[in-house]
Amino acid sequence: MTVPLPKTLKPVFQRDGLNRLWTLKSDGGLKDTVTHIALGRGLYTPNSEMTGLQDEFMRVPVLDTYPVTPTQYAFYAEATYNGSAVNEPVGEIAFLLSDGT
Repeated sequence: MTVPLPKTLKPVFQRDGLNRLWTLKSDGGLKDTVTHIALGRGLYTPNSEMTGLQDEFMRVPVLDTYPVTPTQYAFYAEATYNGSAVNEPVGEIAFLLSDGT
């Protein structure tokens, strides 16, 4: 059965993770960093109280990150399974902080 996927993903930030990410340390740096990206098959309307993906099938480490603009960052990660590209529909994505949030 083929499930139609949305053409775009609309981000919804989990409240605890957003609080951790944007709380600045005294040196002006971010309190926490994004270390992993999780991919899932779930198709639903997310909310800020969620604590995880509904149907996670892969979690990969962030290999590199760099600022695109003062308010945007690009993340580089490689999603492979046994050396092959992953051929799965993605309906949900999570960016995870070092503490797992």
